[in-house]
Amino acid sequence: MSFVATKDRLWSPCGAASVVPLKAILHDGGVSATPVSEFGPHGGWYAPYRTIHVASDLDALRGPLEGNVRLPLHLDASARALYDVGDVRRRLRLYEVVILEAWNDEDFAAWLNRDALIEAWPTLYLPRPVRAAWEARHPALAARGAGPDVPRP
Repeated sequence: MSFVATKDRLWSPCGAASVVPLKAILHDGGVSATPVSEFGPHGGWYAPYRTIHVASDLDALRGPLEGNVRLPLHLDASARALYDVGDVRRRLRLYEVVILEAWNDEDFAAWLNRDALIEAWPTLYLPRPVRAAWEARHPALAARGAGPDVPRP
């Protein structure tokens, strides 16, 4: 089915009645200067809108350190869900995704490795509230802190 647009209305194919005023669907070209988006205020929106899950025990983290792994869809539905965990940079990306998206200890244990996580902790790029929650629960991570190029809690 196609519609015919005139100066101010969309018309049905039979031309009998207007479907919708064109003004209602066209963008007026204006730009909002509002400092608050529908997702909350800029700069600090993460915590109020997402639940932060933290692994209950770092010693239970026994994830792989070599080979290619594919995260399940509930953790990563992107086309890049395949990670070579033998490559440190790819492992860091996997850890960031798992920390942000996992919600149970089974996922943390399956995909994160305790020693690799502690070693990589200063370089993981995580939202401040997430880093603060993990460091509050696990002193070993708090002792490592955040590196110079990542957000600090």
